[in-house]
Amino acid sequence: MKIAIFQTDLKTGGIQKSLVHFLDHLSRMDRVDVDLFLFSRQRHFDTPEGIHVHYLSASRLFNDIPFSWTMASPSFRRAIRPALDATYDLAIDYSGFNTSASAACLLCRANRKVIYIHSDIKMRLKFNKKFAFLFSMTKKKYSLFDEVVFVTEKVGESYEEILGTKQKSHLIGNLLPIQEIREKAQEPTDFSPDPQRINLITVSRLSFEKNVLSTVKIMAEAYRENPGLRFYILGDGPEEESIRAYVKENQLEDLVSLEGRKSNPYPYMKEMDYYISESLYEGQGLSVLEAQTLGLDIIVPPHLSGYMYRVEGVDHIPGLLSRLKKKPKKDWQMENYVKSCEEGIDQLLFGEEKHED
Repeated sequence: MKIAIFQTDLKTGGIQKSLVHFLDHLSRMDRVDVDLFLFSRQRHFDTPEGIHVHYLSASRLFNDIPFSWTMASPSFRRAIRPALDATYDLAIDYSGFNTSASAACLLCRANRKVIYIHSDIKMRLKFNKKFAFLFSMTKKKYSLFDEVVFVTEKVGESYEEILGTKQKSHLIGNLLPIQEIREKAQEPTDFSPDPQRINLITVSRLSFEKNVLSTVKIMAEAYRENPGLRFYILGDGPEEESIRAYVKENQLEDLVSLEGRKSNPYPYMKEMDYYISESLYEGQGLSVLEAQTLGLDIIVPPHLSGYMYRVEGVDHIPGLLSRLKKKPKKDWQMENYVKSCEEGIDQLLFGEEKHED
């Protein structure tokens, strides 16, 4: 089977990380040949051995014009010429929302064309004005794909509510290298939280939609009744300075520690008791899956439940935090989760045929 996959880049990000795990799974399959097409040479992640990487030179301006213009542009076709020179059994737009990736996927010669949806369209339209503007110029593209993949049920529900398209759909969670995560969690570090305290962590980009400042405020409220709490934040982003300022102004240094972005967050996560997130919305929280792999209990509000694996939301998080206690690590049965993802990929690639690695 010859597969073309289109993605913007391999820079830091949840979609990029999940794509690398997906490529690793494909690279271990017999009879599968993968061409990966990227629109930027900037990269944080390496690709597995056996994946053929090609770079396309399309201007970023094609992402800011109506989708039909990009599809019809002769200069765009020239820019993506390497993707048009072969015939594929399957072409996948893994990016989902990028105009150039979608157009290149639809223009290439392939028997089936699939688009991955990693985020909640309805919620992105609500909270992201730039996305809402671009979506208005590109929403017709989704019906042009033969099939669509949703990473969680809630993502699929949102897609169908907004677009109402009737393509064949697949529910396939993001793959997770659970053994690798557990091994990396054992790497040495000078990080040593107080084992007598109740240690919570969030790992994310510090941006508006991740809502981390709200979590800090709720944590501060609960801290007055439960002084054993300690909250660690791993990540960076545009909201970092405002979070730091709030911590300093309210003298919360004993409660909140901003650790910055870590190339290997797992030794930090391993030492925690709980993972907490109050994102405004998700697609599928990879950091939550990683925390579950390391046995952490998960604290999220009810509106995030549909984005998570086996996680139920908490109605009143401040009240829970005020009486929170340490507890043993939890077995989330992540091997079952990974198996279901792999079976979903087999179904996407081969239909009813069961494929063996």
